[in-house]
Amino acid sequence: MAILPDFNNNNEMKSKSLDVLQKMCLQFLKDNNYSESTIEKYRGFWKNGINTYCQSNGITEYHPTVGQDFLRLIYSDQIGKNKYQEYLKGVRALDDILVYGKIKSHKAAVVTYDFDCVIGQKMSLLIAELEELNCRPYTIKEYKRVLWIFLDYLKTNNIWSLKDISEEIVLSYLDSIQQNRNNYTLKIRRLFKFWKKQGILDNGIAEALNTIRLSRREPIPSYFSPEEVIEIEKSVDRNTCKGKRDYAMILLASRLGLRVSDIVNLKLSNIDWDNSKISLIMEKTGRNIELPLLADVGNALADYLRNGRPKTTLRNVFLKEVAPYGEMTSGCAYSAFNHAIAKSKIYIDNRHHGPHAFRHSLASAMLGQGTTLPVITDVLGHSSSETTMSYIKIDIQKLMACALEVPVVDDKFYTQKGGVFYE
Repeated sequence: MAILPDFNNNNEMKSKSLDVLQKMCLQFLKDNNYSESTIEKYRGFWKNGINTYCQSNGITEYHPTVGQDFLRLIYSDQIGKNKYQEYLKGVRALDDILVYGKIKSHKAAVVTYDFDCVIGQKMSLLIAELEELNCRPYTIKEYKRVLWIFLDYLKTNNIWSLKDISEEIVLSYLDSIQQNRNNYTLKIRRLFKFWKKQGILDNGIAEALNTIRLSRREPIPSYFSPEEVIEIEKSVDRNTCKGKRDYAMILLASRLGLRVSDIVNLKLSNIDWDNSKISLIMEKTGRNIELPLLADVGNALADYLRNGRPKTTLRNVFLKEVAPYGEMTSGCAYSAFNHAIAKSKIYIDNRHHGPHAFRHSLASAMLGQGTTLPVITDVLGHSSSETTMSYIKIDIQKLMACALEVPVVDDKFYTQKGGVFYE
């Protein structure tokens, strides 16, 4: 369940007629270009939620404590999570209009990882070292996440001191990981190696973890054929604002190989129209990359910016298609890509078919056209050609061309006498 809204005493003193307050909310939604379907949803949130509660309790004047009492009541009744979120959204709208005069954007709370116990404090020393080594924020965040989950596992098993951490409990934890086990193993291994080096804990666990064999299987990446890419692009309805946006995003992935993180964070300043190029710092690697603004990509971007993008002061190229027009998120972009793929009706089977498959597809197409590996590496923004090598595994025809014929072996080879096999 979500955390109940909280207001200070000054805000709690504000009150207004429930009917008037809801009319103010509806007017705000209309003034800010919310769709009629969204406005109707808010009416439903109130009709089946706070309105029924207020009528049953003879309440006509609304203030934030009324909303909190209502939410506590339905929270204790253990209603479904989705239904609770709907009622919470309706209450927050009323509270925002009453207190701030507008409906605020309630973003998901930033996840924090508390290393508050003795073991957690020792884990924090590794995090501090990673920060001193200037590791990338994403890497540090991943270490925090994995170590926090491990810490929670130890607490669940009533382990609160370093001396109680045994080899059995660590291996049991790693065995409980169902996905990305390599990632967890490497980070836990580094933790115990760090503890041993610092003299914090040396009970043989670091050596035991070194004996764990990690899976080295590298699956052939999923990709689309050039014909499938075209079908996906054609499936987008470019007559709508959303379609213009989605088409431009897909072309940035299929023609330039940009990751979703770079697409949603693309700024207007990254596009150099005069010199027909796109320059940006890649979110994942932090590398500067410069790509040609191909004609079809430029035309799609121009069409969206002129005819589909909402009027706003935000500098992000791509925005959400419904009010309030905020910045695009990776989740929104993934949804747009997957919708286009599903609409194209291409055969997916068991292939991974998210936005990243377009990068693999571009690499495959370039390799098929005889583009050299260093050029493909530059286009994809990889730090080395070794990373790009994983992409060329998808070109089966090229790999088959490299195979050597096996010469026919005469039967006499198998029937001959002598040699080490017959001594």
